[in-house]
Amino acid sequence: MLLSNQKIGGTNQNLTVAELKAMADFYRSRLGDIVTSRMKQDERIKKLNENIIRLNAQINNQNELYSHNTSEIVVSVSAEAATSVELEVNYVVANAGWYPIYDLRAANTKNPVQLSYKANVFQSTGEEWKNVKLKLSTANPNQSGLKPELASWFLDFYQPISYALSEKAAGMTSRSAPMMAKEDLLESEVDAQSVADYVTTIQTTLNTEFEISLPYTVSSAAKPTLVDIRSYEMKSDYVYSVAPKLDTDAFLIAKATGWEDFNLLPGEANIFFEGTFVGKSYIDPNNIKTHFLYRWGAIKELW
Repeated sequence: MLLSNQKIGGTNQNLTVAELKAMADFYRSRLGDIVTSRMKQDERIKKLNENIIRLNAQINNQNELYSHNTSEIVVSVSAEAATSVELEVNYVVANAGWYPIYDLRAANTKNPVQLSYKANVFQSTGEEWKNVKLKLSTANPNQSGLKPELASWFLDFYQPISYALSEKAAGMTSRSAPMMAKEDLLESEVDAQSVADYVTTIQTTLNTEFEISLPYTVSSAAKPTLVDIRSYEMKSDYVYSVAPKLDTDAFLIAKATGWEDFNLLPGEANIFFEGTFVGKSYIDPNNIKTHFLYRWGAIKELW
């Protein structure tokens, strides 16, 4: 205000000391009022935000109640005499399942590759599965069991109709239509010492089942529960490969055999070499390649 007193009083007139002092007192008073009012408004905003957080928490708690099962099962029982019995009910839910995940470990270039077969089990049924014995199956209950029927393919030829041409259209030429074909296509959908000692593998005609005797607790949440299934050893031959024109690094390739006997499913794999995590890859049993690829001790690709 001292440096700008000409702007306050005018372009050609300066303020006196008394006028400048009065202006400073007025400015100080108004500024104090503004700051006090702003502090009150900030405090009010803070209380309102706290109420919003509290109400949102109540809304979330109420929404969780909607996910809990409230249905009931009605069972009709026919018995020759009145007696007390225990009923076991099996049911299928759509919001539960599992997907495989693997750990591949190579201690060095002389030992076989260790394959740890694991499963991420998830469910969002609204209730906790506490200390249950799991049975994992490769079958898909949502997959259709109807056999596709191949429809007949009827072929026909277009027969052009000739018309008499007038003199005006005498210079025009007729074009014959190509062969017409109709085809209906049906596409079918393609789609102890170790924890693994407590898993029993059951191979059926159509799928594979893993019975896990150790109890697990699977919460109804987005985060899956990791379950150990099996551990395998795969005999591997290690060779080095290099293509300097394309990449200046050298690669260590591990060619594994016998993996086709492990009933593997497509899934993500964590790669370890010499006790160090070196990256992730993807196992696809449908791919005919059976080798692991390392970049001087760091695995670059898999299968």
